[in-house]
Amino acid sequence: MLWASWLLLAFGYYGAFLWLPTMLARRGYGLVRTFGYSLAMSLAQLPGYLTAAYLVERIGRRPSLLAFFAGSAAAAAAFALASSTAWLLASGVALNFFNLGAWGLIYAYTPESFPSDLRGTGMGSSGSMARVGMIVGPLLPVFVSFSAALSTYAVA
Repeated sequence: MLWASWLLLAFGYYGAFLWLPTMLARRGYGLVRTFGYSLAMSLAQLPGYLTAAYLVERIGRRPSLLAFFAGSAAAAAAFALASSTAWLLASGVALNFFNLGAWGLIYAYTPESFPSDLRGTGMGSSGSMARVGMIVGPLLPVFVSFSAALSTYAVA
C-alpha cells in the first residue's frame, strides 16, 4: 500500500503540475496570466506543509494522511471540472495545499511503517516507486487529452 501511495502521489502531482501552464494556456489564459495563476496556486504549498505538520501530532499520522489524500483527490476533481477562473484558482489552491501536505505526511508515515532493520530499504523502495510515478505521470497527456489526463490524476 505504501508503494502504491508513493507512486500515485508522484504520478498525480508531477503529471498535473508539470503540465499546469500548458493546461491553463489551452483553456484560453495568456502566458503571463497562466504563470501568475500557477504562482498563486503554488503559494498554498507552504500552509499545506505547516497544517500537515501540526495535524500529524494532533490527530496522528494515518488520519492526517487520509484527510490530505482525500482533500487532494477532491481538489483535483474540482480542478479538472473548473468552469470559471474563480473555481480554477480555488481548486488549484486547494490542490496545492492538500497535495504538498500529503507529501510531508507520507515522509513522516513511511519510515514508521517498517521495522527498524528494514526501515532504510522500505523508505528507499517507497521513494523509488515515487520516481516511477514522476516519470510516467507527465507522459500521460502525450497519449490522451488534457481532460482525460486531469481526470486520471484526480483518481490517482
